Amino acid sequence: GSNPRYLLKSFYFTTHNIYLANFVQFLLIILQDAQGNTALHLASLHKRAGNVSALLRMGADAALANVYGYTPLILSAQFGYEEIAKILLYRDPGTLKNTEHRS
Repeated sequence: GSNPRYLLKSFYFTTHNIYLANFVQFLLIILQDAQGNTALHLASLHKRAGNVSALLRMGADAALANVYGYTPLILSAQFGYEEIAKILLYRDPGTLKNTEHRS
């Protein structure tokens, strides 16, 4: 283990994996489907509290509306998912700024 070549190789792969993980994480929070839904919209819609919390910790934008004007908070409220709504409001109080949707 203390061979300099081994340490350098180990550092490279560890660093590479960290960059790759950060890139995948970045894509996960910014990608949108054809309706403008992000992973946070879908996690909220499918009542996945753990996923909602994890996405918010990664930096997902809870105030981002889809093409219909629905934010993850609006979706959770519309379906009566109180636990999801509480997580969204607690983690990102700014979600209330975009709660009016287009009809």
